Amino acid sequence: MISAALVIGCDYAGTDHRLYHAEDDAMSMWGFLIANGCAPNSIRVLLGDRATSDGIGDRLDWLARQCKYPDQTALLFFSGHGMQYRDRIGDELCDQLDEAIVPADYDSHYQAIDDDYLHEIFCDIKGRLIMIMDCCYSGGVLDPDDLDRVKSIYPPMDIRARALGRDLSVRPSQWLKPDPGCLNRLLISASREGESALDGVFTSQLINRFEPGHTVLDWMESVKDLEGHPCVMGDLELINGYLF
Repeated sequence: MISAALVIGCDYAGTDHRLYHAEDDAMSMWGFLIANGCAPNSIRVLLGDRATSDGIGDRLDWLARQCKYPDQTALLFFSGHGMQYRDRIGDELCDQLDEAIVPADYDSHYQAIDDDYLHEIFCDIKGRLIMIMDCCYSGGVLDPDDLDRVKSIYPPMDIRARALGRDLSVRPSQWLKPDPGCLNRLLISASREGESALDGVFTSQLINRFEPGHTVLDWMESVKDLEGHPCVMGDLELINGYLF
């Protein structure tokens, strides 16, 4: 059972990076969690211009505080833009890139929320942590039709410049990636590392294809054909277990 959940969706209205389904994704996930037994008062929702860097940071702190015991489970859902940029502290040994989610107030002052920050927030969680991320980490933006908008943006030029002249090509991982180092941690992602996710696809299909009695592995098997290559990684016990 999910003890507490934070659900975030941002369409970035009024910007050049406008999405059209991320906030709907968040509301759909909110309804999905409640329909599967989560108490409404255990869920916090951030939508649109409320999903600022400070707002997300405050709610992440709240989520971490809700999971004090080994039998508790915290869930983080995010739908919006993702990005990649040059690793700043040298901990990304494989691809030399940090991944980040993009808040509503992201600008050249660099307010993205990266994986290092998430690790710092969640490292003291005593129970289980499940993250469902409907965004991509491709570090680029395309401009196709609105229904096929890619959920990533460029970092500022000074951040991109750190990678100039370096081979930062990312080899796609397998869609199933058990990680013995991620005890009690599970990531369900709309795309593999370095690949794109499309606006309005992953969350809706993830919810529509869920069936009672599905393990997480069963659930992800049902969506691995989607464009963007969804993947699941983390604690093998959680991958083979049940979300609800």
